[in-house]
Amino acid sequence: MAADFDNYRKRQAQERESLISYGAEDAMKKLIEVLDNFDRAKASVDKAEDVQQIRESFYVLYNQIFENLSKLGLEVIKAVGEEFDPNLHEAVMKTPTSDVPENHVIMELQKGYKFHDKVLRASLVNVSGGEG
Repeated sequence: MAADFDNYRKRQAQERESLISYGAEDAMKKLIEVLDNFDRAKASVDKAEDVQQIRESFYVLYNQIFENLSKLGLEVIKAVGEEFDPNLHEAVMKTPTSDVPENHVIMELQKGYKFHDKVLRASLVNVSGGEG
């Protein structure tokens, strides 16, 4: 009985490692597509004389990488205009103002991100501090 349980435990650990590996593999496949486009953009930027063309290439790549990361579960934390939430936001400044209700985010200094329901990095924000 103990040997069966030990085998079961080993099989479970192996399956868990396999699932993690396949998840990472899927993420890498999505990011390789973006890397391919970075290679193409790099080649065209070297030849480009038009700033608008470079700008458009940049935005295409940015949108593609963000879209692929979103499909994997990455989400931007909403900040500006939201009520301050210490679970999602890190207040690094407090500014008195009468334009925004107290304890609301008035400026985002650095984007925050969640992976599914887990906060990877809180948003660095400036919070309203009442009448100005």
